[in-house]
Amino acid sequence: MAIGAIITAAGAIFSFLEKSKENKNDGKSNLYNLSTFIAIICGVLIALYSGIDSVFNKNESERERKASDSLAKKSQAELQLKSDMIIRLQEENKFETKLLNDSLTTAKSKIISLQTEINNNIIGSLEPCFIVFQTSSSRNGNSVIVNEGKLPILGIEIYITDFNEMMKCKQSPQEEYLIIDETCYNKCTKVFNYPLIKPGPSKLKDYSLPDSSDLFLFEIRFSYNRNIEYMEHLICKRQGNNINCLARLYVSKNNKYELIKIINPDKVDWKVDFEKLFDVPKTQRAFAPIFWR
Repeated sequence: MAIGAIITAAGAIFSFLEKSKENKNDGKSNLYNLSTFIAIICGVLIALYSGIDSVFNKNESERERKASDSLAKKSQAELQLKSDMIIRLQEENKFETKLLNDSLTTAKSKIISLQTEINNNIIGSLEPCFIVFQTSSSRNGNSVIVNEGKLPILGIEIYITDFNEMMKCKQSPQEEYLIIDETCYNKCTKVFNYPLIKPGPSKLKDYSLPDSSDLFLFEIRFSYNRNIEYMEHLICKRQGNNINCLARLYVSKNNKYELIKIINPDKVDWKVDFEKLFDVPKTQRAFAPIFWR
């Protein structure tokens, strides 16, 4: 367009000069020729301006397009970087969240376990305990109560009955039960109340083997304050100061004693008939009068 305008302008100039020369020779006015020339020149200038403006606008538009493309690429790169960062953070947060959840789960389990342990310590153990006699410097030995649980036993009443002496008491066999004279029974039985028995072995105070014999049979009942009862049939032999024990441990269920454990702390190899030695029903003991149903 600019080139066309230049050519048009050159043609207009040439035409104006020739027409001016011709008018001069003919003595005619050159006003019309001048007006036409000026109009053509104005048109050429307008066309040239339009061309230049068009080129400028085109260049400006191209520059803006390139700038826009560059900005778009930069924005896209920044967006991709942010997207990658978000994905990375999400992965890190996912891992940290898993660790946190695992820690919370472990902590919750630990809290529950500790709470259970605290509750168990408050209410006490229901695991069985039993009594044995150990060799000591004395013929009477040491009496030891063993709590097999990991928690203390809270509130327990222990009845230690010299079985040989009890069987010498007056008996009244009946069709459904055996009655033993209560006064005699009480003389053969020692009663101990313990508010707490720690886990493991503890020395039983105020009780030792008598000197009257070297073979002892004991029936021992452990009455817990939480309505559970164990019974132990204990045999002890004494040779000099040396004492060995063997026992059976029972639990009371539905008014009957069921065998749960053989106790042999000294690893003795005795051929003992417990049923013959402890020839009484393995049913719940009751009082006033003493009887076995």
